[in-house]
Amino acid sequence: MDLLIIETCDVMTSLKKKYQNSLSLVPTKWTNYEVCTAYLKSIEKNYDYFNKHTNKIFKIDTSNIKVIEASILITNEILKII
Repeated sequence: MDLLIIETCDVMTSLKKKYQNSLSLVPTKWTNYEVCTAYLKSIEKNYDYFNKHTNKIFKIDTSNIKVIEASILITNEILKII
């Protein structure tokens, strides 16, 4: 793989974004605090594995940036490879 993009966000911001962008009012099995926390821990735990199987990893924390800003940063990383 040429590029692996990992987009992360702190758990509370992630849950807030999720509920602002949907009609869902109740947590699902995939969107609750415990699952989101475990997901972030698994990314950190498996980072070395990902690094062995890709030429470049671009990890971006979207906790404090807008969606359009994240899109621009990701696009710039893709263009660097092209």
